[in-house]
Amino acid sequence: MVELVLRIGMAFLLPFLWLQPSSYFDTGEERCYWKVHYGIECPGCGLTRGTQRMLHGEWQTAMELNPLSGVVAGALLVVWALNGYELYRIIHGLPNLNTPTRRRLSAWFESILRS
Repeated sequence: MVELVLRIGMAFLLPFLWLQPSSYFDTGEERCYWKVHYGIECPGCGLTRGTQRMLHGEWQTAMELNPLSGVVAGALLVVWALNGYELYRIIHGLPNLNTPTRRRLSAWFESILRS
């Protein structure tokens, strides 16, 4: 049951990021240890902001922030899709769900997989 709750939470992560503006992570204090203490950027600087921009289709800005943003955004999409598939399998394999709920969830997942 814990796995089901975690997978449902993961299923809502990507839509949550898409609903936020592309500049969602642009404000706030600097958190990179290397940049704060030594004034130099590490290979991960700009990765979160770049990935958010990549998910919103702002390719040029994302690549300027960090060239690895495309790799992270792609991996995030793959993990999200695999999580959805596993969630679908879990829901179909749970014997303790009542029949109407199971039918509704199954129909919802099948409609998502078809589109």
